[in-house]
Amino acid sequence: DTFISPSHELAVLTRSEISNPKSLALQPSTESYIDTSQWTEIIYEPSTVEVGKGLLEQKYDSGLTLLSTADQNPSKFTVNEVIGSIDDPWIVYGKNRATQGTLLAWPDSPLRHEFQQFDD
Repeated sequence: DTFISPSHELAVLTRSEISNPKSLALQPSTESYIDTSQWTEIIYEPSTVEVGKGLLEQKYDSGLTLLSTADQNPSKFTVNEVIGSIDDPWIVYGKNRATQGTLLAWPDSPLRHEFQQFDD
């Protein structure tokens, strides 16, 4: 199955005690969301949630993670940049086929209406 859902709000956070951040952690697919040139070390984590945990454990100076990490720990972080919510596409794999070779689609999906504007 597949679906698209909005992510939690994302942001670049820096630990409050760091005045000149050198290291930045992020999940690899989020790297294009920001300009990473101000950091000398990029650390890849498997998820944005892991980035937040690593920031709380002081593993790196900055991280692209959930904005709620800063909201829940306001004295620990400076919010450098708010990215916002991203549309996440998901593919869910199962053991059994959902179809026997025919196209399985949602003919009246919201995304279809978005693409329909290009038909004109």
